[in-house]
Amino acid sequence: ERILAFNMMLFIWIASSVIVLILLFLIYMGIFKSVTIDVSMQPQRDILYIEYQGSYKKMSGAFEDLCRTLQTASIVKDKNTDAEAFGIYYDDPAKTPENKCRAVIGQFITRDQAADHLVKTNPDYKLGVLDEVKTLESGFPKRNTLSYFLAPMKVYPAYLKAFKGEFKDYCDTHDKCGSMIEM
Repeated sequence: ERILAFNMMLFIWIASSVIVLILLFLIYMGIFKSVTIDVSMQPQRDILYIEYQGSYKKMSGAFEDLCRTLQTASIVKDKNTDAEAFGIYYDDPAKTPENKCRAVIGQFITRDQAADHLVKTNPDYKLGVLDEVKTLESGFPKRNTLSYFLAPMKVYPAYLKAFKGEFKDYCDTHDKCGSMIEM
C-alpha cells in the first residue's frame, strides 16, 4: 500500500509539473494576451515584389526564395536586421479554390541600382510603390517558430471583428529582426 501511495503521489507530482510547464510556456508565447487592433496610416513606400498564385498555406517557401534572392542581389544586406517582408492577399481562401488564390509577396526596399538590375534580369520581380494607406495593425510576440502559427490563430479573428468591410485587401508584414510579428 505504501508503494502504491508513493507511486500515486509521484504521478500527481509529475502530471502537475507538466501542466504547470505547459501553462508557463503558453504564457511565455503570449497566447493569453488580449489582442489590440489599431487603425493607422502606412506611409508610401518602395517595394520589390513577385506575384503568387496557389495555396496561401504554401507561401512560406516563396517568402524564403524572395529573401534569398534579395540577399544574393545585395538588396537586403542582413535578413535579420533590415528585412521587412509583406504579403498582400487578394482572395478569400474559403471562397476561392486553393490553386486560384492570388497574392503579392515582396519586400519594402530603398530603391537602388541593385533593385533595378534584379528587375531587368529577372522578369518575375517587379518594382512598385505601395501608396499611403489606412491600415489595421496588431502584433504578437515573436518567441520562436511556433509564434508564426499562434499569431494567425490569435490575431486574425480580432481582425475580422474590426474589419467591418472598410478594407479591400489584406496585407501581412513580418519584421524579421524585431520582437513582434506585425500583422
